[in-house]
Amino acid sequence: MLRRLMTSEEKQRSLFTHPTPYRTGLNTYMLPCGRCEEIYYVDEILFYLASIAIEKGKDNPFRCGACINEFERPSPQRSH
Repeated sequence: MLRRLMTSEEKQRSLFTHPTPYRTGLNTYMLPCGRCEEIYYVDEILFYLASIAIEKGKDNPFRCGACINEFERPSPQRSH
């Protein structure tokens, strides 16, 4: 994913902005989760970064909280 230097204003804003299932003052861009395809609203920075990846032919890198939690959940151990 493209990395660039963020201004201090962008850093401040990104600390308090999380994707939401509804439009907010900062989350004005629609972006589907790259896994479950549920629509979320994100801020300009996240939308920009996801758009660059998609334009380069890569999969949508955005994952909603539910998909992240599902991926991070440890798989059950089998007993022998």
